[in-house]
Amino acid sequence: MKTSFIFLAALTAALFFITPPAGALTGNLTFSGGLVRTHDDFSRSFDIDELTSLGVFCDVKKEAWPVYITAAYVFAYGQSRAADVYCSDTLVGLKKFFELSPAVRPYIAGGVSSLSIYADMAHDEDYDGAWGGWYGAGLAVSFFHHWQMHLDWRRTSAKVDLFRHRLDAGGDCFSFAIGYRFK
Repeated sequence: MKTSFIFLAALTAALFFITPPAGALTGNLTFSGGLVRTHDDFSRSFDIDELTSLGVFCDVKKEAWPVYITAAYVFAYGQSRAADVYCSDTLVGLKKFFELSPAVRPYIAGGVSSLSIYADMAHDEDYDGAWGGWYGAGLAVSFFHHWQMHLDWRRTSAKVDLFRHRLDAGGDCFSFAIGYRFK
């Protein structure tokens, strides 16, 4: 989790403190909130069907490139009578926007993820991390000059070992995001 945070902080600092030549970079910086519908084996093990998530996403490309390089950090939390579960997910990949109009841009994306998960049950706790994959789609809508909102769906998958069980800690992520599009 610490490595994920340092990676995202360094990426954000590079974008804001290193001023590129005019017109060299374009991208999006968005902040999201949403729900993660967990996979069945995870849901049965912890009696948790949904996690609440918060995230920050950054998409960057040179204007001539056809796709964006995307990086994100997502934190998710869920609670039941049986357990408290904390997930930290760092996503890196590619994102393709389709320019339907200046205000409406659907997109598809995919890449790799690094997941860390901590579970606290009544008298026991466990922690694991794993590499996995993700893919998704969404819609970005501009509503005031460079400001935009995103409706986003992602599917993540990463196998973790918790309490001597092998589980898929991923799921379907649905989020709403507000962000800024820079050119």
